[in-house]
Amino acid sequence: MLAAPVPVVLDADALTLLVDGSLADQLRRRDAPIVVTPHDREFTRLCGEEPGADRVAATLRLAAWMNAVVLLKGDRTVVGTPDGRAYVNPTGTPALATGGTGDVLAGLLGSLLASGLPAERAAAAAAYLHGLAGREAARAAGDRAGRRRRAASGGGAAALSTRRGDQHGK
Repeated sequence: MLAAPVPVVLDADALTLLVDGSLADQLRRRDAPIVVTPHDREFTRLCGEEPGADRVAATLRLAAWMNAVVLLKGDRTVVGTPDGRAYVNPTGTPALATGGTGDVLAGLLGSLLASGLPAERAAAAAAYLHGLAGREAARAAGDRAGRRRRAASGGGAAALSTRRGDQHGK
């Protein structure tokens, strides 16, 4: 897979394979674009330390070491390149810290890479669009939950009102 002349996205368990030094060496020698997408715990497994408060610097260190574009997932996702450019995504939301959302991000990123977008731009665009979609999904879920709460509380008030009426009417 790493020898194929096509862009590659490495996420989840594929990142665990990179802890092995020989695969990391193969990655650094690769000519085709590669994007790795760790969250903080995966970052820690890869680097032996947490990203810390300076997520931009941490992302850039990993990108330089791996010779890959790194998309460090989080509320403020950071995209870093081996040559030292970094982008901080403004559209993140804690709602995306849910199982399966990273798979959606990896799929979106893979499709942008397959369309011919350069790895750096594909990673930044995927993070941005994923964050927007996450915000919208969280808003819609909140609206639904709010409607349910209002309906339940309204229904409860109506039930109490009816009950009081029954008592007062007798």
